[in-house]
Amino acid sequence: MNPQGSALLNVDYFNNLQASIDGVSSCEELQQIASDAMASIAATQDAITAELAKLQPILVLLSAPGLNPADIVSWITNFITSFLTPYTLPTVTYVAQLEELASKISSLQAAFSAASLKFPNCHIGL
Repeated sequence: MNPQGSALLNVDYFNNLQASIDGVSSCEELQQIASDAMASIAATQDAITAELAKLQPILVLLSAPGLNPADIVSWITNFITSFLTPYTLPTVTYVAQLEELASKISSLQAAFSAASLKFPNCHIGL
């Protein structure tokens, strides 16, 4: 099996699907395989299309703006909006997650300590 991303398509999936189709014993089973396969393929197509749509604004940035100052300002603005902002958005999310995680850890530690008091000689290592 090829590592994820090393081939355009997972050919094994389609080969296994063909083997499943060849081995069906009823129309209902065939219909279930068809429904599952087409739903999976549609989801894959939708995911690829969504990712391509996200890349379209970035592809425009592959062309240099030229010497016109207005074009340069537009290019820089598009670079910030289309590339830098989405690229750094996870950083903002991660910082917020770490803050929330620290709060939840503190609450859990207090809960463990409080619960350990119910049991004689109970020491919870945290």
